[in-house]
Amino acid sequence: HWEHTVDELIARRSAPDRLVAVAGLGPSTGPDVKALRKLSKNGIATVSSIMTATDIKGIQGFVRVAPTNADEARAGAAYLKRQKGKYRSAVVIQDADKDDLYASTLGDAFSAEYPDKKHRLVADRITYDSSVPSAWPNELHYTAEQLCGERPDVVYFAGRGRHLSHFLNALANRTCQSRNFTVLTGDDTTNLTPKELAAAARTGVTMLYTGLAHADMWRNDPGAVSGPSAGSFQPGGALDKWFPGDARYDGQDIMGHDAVLTAAQAIRMASNWQGEVTGRSVGRMFLQLDGDRKVPGASGFLSFKDNGDPRDKAVPILRLTPKGESELVDVSAPGGEPATGG
Repeated sequence: HWEHTVDELIARRSAPDRLVAVAGLGPSTGPDVKALRKLSKNGIATVSSIMTATDIKGIQGFVRVAPTNADEARAGAAYLKRQKGKYRSAVVIQDADKDDLYASTLGDAFSAEYPDKKHRLVADRITYDSSVPSAWPNELHYTAEQLCGERPDVVYFAGRGRHLSHFLNALANRTCQSRNFTVLTGDDTTNLTPKELAAAARTGVTMLYTGLAHADMWRNDPGAVSGPSAGSFQPGGALDKWFPGDARYDGQDIMGHDAVLTAAQAIRMASNWQGEVTGRSVGRMFLQLDGDRKVPGASGFLSFKDNGDPRDKAVPILRLTPKGESELVDVSAPGGEPATGG
């Protein structure tokens, strides 16, 4: 019902609501992107909280607070290369479904970023095709056996969370049980249920993934995250007070907070001088959020490129624990070091 909802929002541009911006907007699905484009066409600024698809471009007045898929892959590669020779070789496993841009973007970006004089890809990209329902579970089973021969230090899995579960189960039953494996993947892991996450964590494979946000980022790297904003997500903070019983394993609460904060800061800036505050003027202010005007987010300090993507966005590196919980390992960024305040 995206079109009905968007039309209702467009109708609120005039008094008494004077709507100028919409935050949130859901994941990178076709209907959500259509909603985004229609809001923009009608002069409403938009701030996406969790859209990561790299190909969302050319939309006026649009920014996103989440890193793109390509930036996640680059941040993951940068983390591996900082581990002092622990991960010198890697292999990429990728979904070959032509309609899944998430998978192809992750695979391409990691393959471009990881290799250097000290790090290498030990094989051609290994693929499976989720568009062939009768084949891909078997493909992932045989892929796990192939890895016993390739012996990579790390496996980069460029695929969806639901496929990751099958792959990890196959890897847990590999013939080379004496060999340990580390798997790194993207943020679609957070779309698994807590039960599925726990099942994945019990495979005996070290499971790392790039997330969108984590409450421990501030304690791990205080310079990369705003302390006042992060405080709302610490024990005893606003989230605990308002939603004491809710699960919070995917970071989407933090991303929603930062999307609204971005819209609010741009609206305040647009109202500082003469003229009416409109969606178009708010959209222009997004590009002025830099230097001392960076958005002090709980997921990182935010400034934006002309295409709406965040600049040097902090990316948490997470590990699945045996209980299926997310444990922060490090904070990375596409260039290695996340943006700081000021």
